[in-house]
Amino acid sequence: MPEYYLLDQEHKKPFLPYLNAEDREDPSLEVLGAAADGAAAGALAFVPAGEGDIEIRSLAVAENRRKQGLGSGLAKELARIMPELGFRRAYATVVECVDHLPAMEALLDAGFRLKEGMPVAECPLSALLASPVMKPFLEKEGKDVAPLGDVPEGTLRKLNRELLDGGYLRAPLDWSRFSPALSFCGMPKGGEIAGCVCLHTWEGGVYVDWAYARPKASRTLMAVLAAALKAAAGRYGPDGLCSAVLASDAGASLMEKLGGDAVKRTNTLRCVLEL
Repeated sequence: MPEYYLLDQEHKKPFLPYLNAEDREDPSLEVLGAAADGAAAGALAFVPAGEGDIEIRSLAVAENRRKQGLGSGLAKELARIMPELGFRRAYATVVECVDHLPAMEALLDAGFRLKEGMPVAECPLSALLASPVMKPFLEKEGKDVAPLGDVPEGTLRKLNRELLDGGYLRAPLDWSRFSPALSFCGMPKGGEIAGCVCLHTWEGGVYVDWAYARPKASRTLMAVLAAALKAAAGRYGPDGLCSAVLASDAGASLMEKLGGDAVKRTNTLRCVLEL
């Protein structure tokens, strides 16, 4: 019979090959491991994503252990321990493609329900970097732009408080979930954050995890975006991909304005479990 464990750092290593490549070096992820016959056989990785929520980032089992219920067993074990960890809802966003079907089937078998997700836009970094709109910002070194890793914690906490008080957030942002080397903040006045673009690594590129700009700070946002795109291209090359969830018409318009015909839209689905 398979056994399931919530792993500490010391015991994660044998299970890391079952995570998405970009998740294997992310210390913020919690990992559930599945063991069979005394050996690692699969894993599910998740991260807190707001008040009471969990986002599932990876779910896979060994090829020779598929069709044996390990994937759904991992999802059921997550559901069992969620109340102990203080969570009420878990979700995973999946693209409608063959590669994601096994994970989606495992989640549905464990009681998750399928809902329509928000569309995602995907574009090569080369198209964004060649955009005439981006050109003036890419040619300048943004003197008021700083990598997320260099922004003082007190400044990040202050922005969280402002966004919570203004009703823009339901729960404080966990800044540690963003890639510090690929995320940037613009602070042109008094050290306060006027805009930021926070990226996370994904298969073959990056996705925009969160973006924000104060009113009348559109130029700051563009300077921050330019810094983020240059950093992403430095890691993945111009053929790397940049993805963004189209949560608003403004976001869709900006992505298509910058990327033009190179932007492709993909429908996503969301597997959700609510306790």
